Amino acid sequence: MAMHVLLADEDRDLCWLLSQSLAPAGVELTTVHDGEAALQALAAQAFAALILNLTLPQPTSFEVLHQVRNRDAELPIVVISAVDSEIMRHKALALGANHYLTKPFQHAQLIEALTPPRPAAAPSEASS
Repeated sequence: MAMHVLLADEDRDLCWLLSQSLAPAGVELTTVHDGEAALQALAAQAFAALILNLTLPQPTSFEVLHQVRNRDAELPIVVISAVDSEIMRHKALALGANHYLTKPFQHAQLIEALTPPRPAAAPSEASS
């Protein structure tokens, strides 16, 4: 079964590229291109995760991140950005992002960030 993910990024070419490259991994993207559309999409349906570009317009990505976290503490959020700034990374993570990936990133990194962690295997009992 496909993982349905919301991608909020104003770069339509990147949205198309990611939708094509993530589909074989079972990731189905719904794309929006501004903050208001992201909030509306999240209110209208459930998604397995949110990929949020840091430079998203109206409202800003940080405002979207804040509003989403106030509504849903569990939704995995991956912030993607061309801005490689420790201050921006810290702010995004402090507002509730689970991951911060700097462009360009490997698609495998994004898939890994979207994949829920597997439960740790139970330690095997030692024979006496």
